[in-house]
Amino acid sequence: MQTFIPVPGETGRQNTLTILKSGGLCSIQDLGRPGSQHLGFSGGGAADEHAYLTANQLLGNEANAAALEITLGQLVLRAECHCTLAVTGADCRIYLNEQPVSNWQVLQLAAGDTLAFSLPTSGLHNYLAVYGGIDAPLWLGSRAQTLNERNLAAAQKEISAGCDIPLTPFCFNPGAGQAPKQQQRKKAYANFYPDGVLTARFIPHKLWFSLDSKLQQRFLDAEYTIDRDSNRMGYRLTSKHAALPQENPGGSPDITLPTGLSRAVAFGSIQLPDFRRPIVLMKERQTIGGYPVIGAVMQTDLFRLSQKRPGESLRFIPVSLEQARQQLAEFYRQRLNSDSSQFRPAHAPG
Repeated sequence: MQTFIPVPGETGRQNTLTILKSGGLCSIQDLGRPGSQHLGFSGGGAADEHAYLTANQLLGNEANAAALEITLGQLVLRAECHCTLAVTGADCRIYLNEQPVSNWQVLQLAAGDTLAFSLPTSGLHNYLAVYGGIDAPLWLGSRAQTLNERNLAAAQKEISAGCDIPLTPFCFNPGAGQAPKQQQRKKAYANFYPDGVLTARFIPHKLWFSLDSKLQQRFLDAEYTIDRDSNRMGYRLTSKHAALPQENPGGSPDITLPTGLSRAVAFGSIQLPDFRRPIVLMKERQTIGGYPVIGAVMQTDLFRLSQKRPGESLRFIPVSLEQARQQLAEFYRQRLNSDSSQFRPAHAPG
């Protein structure tokens, strides 16, 4: 059983983290709103659930406890109370009171302590979880900020310098993260992310099986580069593979892909405006789309993809639905605390 320790109080002090500097993008995230797409709202949620869930697991939090997602670092914050934090994610230098500390671990901060994240050398997102979670307002069952819908709720305000991040009264636990098993896991966490070209495994849809086998092989042989226009909504990819179909100067494609009425889209859907410029839909995807879809990238590889930067590369390889389900079940089995009662996976359209 977890023992929550009330924070030592100071007159006039709130249980908050104060943002002193934010040079990248910072938002509050949890596992999102997977049941909200039918209402026209993005599912949202943490881009990299591996790093996000690990941060909460290190603290013994519920799996869905809200945390900070820090994109491209360059963030400095100050603790206004004693609090217990966990930091995970992209490879960046982290400083506690200007002294370097390791990533993927639990940190104890006293009131007045500062924590700084540099620009990552690899990866995009870092996660900062707090013991007991961030006490942000709930909206449609989630505390996650969806940047495209920021104006719809108080929880959607942009986080910038001067903002206070609200914590619970029980955000301090000096014993968190000290169990030997947790210490042994730290070295294994970073092995989740492959170096070099990412192999994105995908579950083929009906359209894939209707394609000529030679065309399928061309798609699988191609190496795709992440475009600069990629974001939390979708990753745009480009390829110069000579054997891929492309639009001719006259505008007619080498191959015509069927189009139809817009339909619900899933996390990881591979849309094909054409074969040289596919789009992989991410956490803040639109709710419907009309581009042809040949499959969906399995979720564990989407978490890896979310840490890839523009200019980095990936290839696609098909897998069975059963393989993808087994991988995802094992992924969550390893990352959920036994007392995590509010876990909800990022299901496709709900």
